[in-house]
Amino acid sequence: MTYSPFRDSTEILNSGDSLSERLTEDGYLFIRGLIPRNDVLQVRSGLLNIANEYGWFDKNSPVTEGVANTSLDATTLRSATMAAVNRMWCDEEVHRLRIHPNVLSLFERIFKEPALTHPKFTLRHFFPNLSPTDSHQDHVHVGGVKFCSMWVPLGDCPVDQGVLAIASKSHKEGVLKAKFAGMGIIDHPSWEWVTGTVNAGDVLIFTNTTVHKSLPNLTNKIRLSFDGRYQPASLPIANVSVIPAADSGCVEWEDVYKNWSSTSGQYYWKQFNLEVMGLDAMHYEVDYPVAFGRAKAGDNAMRDMLLRLI
Repeated sequence: MTYSPFRDSTEILNSGDSLSERLTEDGYLFIRGLIPRNDVLQVRSGLLNIANEYGWFDKNSPVTEGVANTSLDATTLRSATMAAVNRMWCDEEVHRLRIHPNVLSLFERIFKEPALTHPKFTLRHFFPNLSPTDSHQDHVHVGGVKFCSMWVPLGDCPVDQGVLAIASKSHKEGVLKAKFAGMGIIDHPSWEWVTGTVNAGDVLIFTNTTVHKSLPNLTNKIRLSFDGRYQPASLPIANVSVIPAADSGCVEWEDVYKNWSSTSGQYYWKQFNLEVMGLDAMHYEVDYPVAFGRAKAGDNAMRDMLLRLI
């Protein structure tokens, strides 16, 4: 497959009208340096130090490089060290980065009203040689009415480290049928796939129906990133987006916050009078018996997908 470079929207950063028009046209925005680089690298350092306590990295390389420990089975390492995953998801600096003033002001310009950051988010740890995330649309998994996703690599992410790829203008097709559990959308001949290096501080924003996927991580390093969701505060939000993610290991937000050093950034969504709705599972077809059968038969991509879902 051939990929074109991202269309850079940094030059229109301060124009809400231009940002909204381009998002409507292309289905995505690529903006360089939205978040101060040092803020991102500080969060990265904290997460790397947590992961290092659980043996994720090569002992002969600096922890700052994030070189994976090849003596471990990368497919099961994450599930075998869930304590590390839990601690990383609950890290207070990660949560504050999602609601950085630069981020909120950007979405307020786009939405032309106060922006709500979804309390729930996804923190990813993409090990080398794992199957990349298949093409999908976030609306199927997140629900609600209208939102944008923002992908933020926690560190410099060259193309060969598993950067995201976007199917430009695919959002205009509405919600599309996928192969399994909302994953694996068949490419349309009219789509132009775009990608490129995304460095610390850069962000990739796309609509809830924009088709996207990750490219394979062909390096020896673990790619750290998070997916945040943002919407106009006046719109309904799905119930699955106001609870802690399974990776937190927590049922209540009190448990997420128990080791924080400050109350700053806690319960920020309660300032809004939110309308909470159920998740529409209409497009979310999960046939687990078939899926487990394929995984047991040697379908590693299905196995990796199940590990992400359950």
